[in-house]
Amino acid sequence: MIGDGTQLWAQPASTGNNTADPDPPYYTSPETDGHTWTPYRPDLPFPENGPLAFAFDAANKIVYSSNWLAGVWRYKV
Repeated sequence: MIGDGTQLWAQPASTGNNTADPDPPYYTSPETDGHTWTPYRPDLPFPENGPLAFAFDAANKIVYSSNWLAGVWRYKV
C-alpha cells in the first residue's frame, strides 16, 4: 500500500497462487478514510498477481508498482 497525499493505493498480492482472482484490480481509498475501497479503472488491464512493492513520485505524480509476474508499471495520478 502507498499514499500519494490524497489517495491510498493497494492491490491484493500473491506469488502466483491467487486462484480466487489472479488479476485483481488496484483499489483506492481517500487517505482521510482508509475503510472504503473502490476499484481504480476496472476497464484497464492490471499487473497479474499484484505488487511486490509500491513507490510514489510526488514531483511527477506517478505511482510505481513492481509486480511479481508483470514487471514495473506506472500510473499517472
